[in-house]
Amino acid sequence: MKNSLQGVVVVDLSTEVSGPFTTKMLADQGAEVIKIEPKEGDPSRRFPPFLDDRDPNESSAYFIYLNTNKKGVVLDLESPSDQNILENLLAKADICVENFTPAESN
Repeated sequence: MKNSLQGVVVVDLSTEVSGPFTTKMLADQGAEVIKIEPKEGDPSRRFPPFLDDRDPNESSAYFIYLNTNKKGVVLDLESPSDQNILENLLAKADICVENFTPAESN
């Protein structure tokens, strides 16, 4: 049962709770989840509590919990070359999860 989604590729463009929790469940079931973060990092990296004295961007318990079993890629979606990378990832993906606001979708 643990690998019931093995072979499924998911591109995760989501932030906050609902999207990352959804993709965490997919990753926990064996899907290959590729988390896309902006160059400044996912905002949830700055949510407490922090696990230790490491860089706060690397020790948010909230971020770590919601993103276990995922691969990570940093992309600047304003950059044409990074837009091309995202398009290539999406072309190979089975699922894309995003939770952009209407303003962010434009």
